[in-house]
Amino acid sequence: MATKAKLKKKPRQPKLFKGNYIKEIDSAAEEFDDIKNTRSEYSKQETEANKRLVDLMHKHKRSRYETESELIVDITENSKASTKKKKQPKTDNDN
Repeated sequence: MATKAKLKKKPRQPKLFKGNYIKEIDSAAEEFDDIKNTRSEYSKQETEANKRLVDLMHKHKRSRYETESELIVDITENSKASTKKKKQPKTDNDN
């Protein structure tokens, strides 16, 4: 049996900067990273909620549904849920 050749590990890249950190950039980078990580968590929750909604729409044999609070739910061709608020008719007071 042939053995796999061991791959050489690449040396780690040295730190780009040594000292002389710019607090303003550090702070902005930390803020960006926090927001990015929060968005990732919301993305996971959104995916789970979307799957639950799609499953319920299929269970009740619906491809379009209007909720009591006038939220319109559509199931797209690729089985994703899409929601939007129902458009309110314009009144004479709206300009």
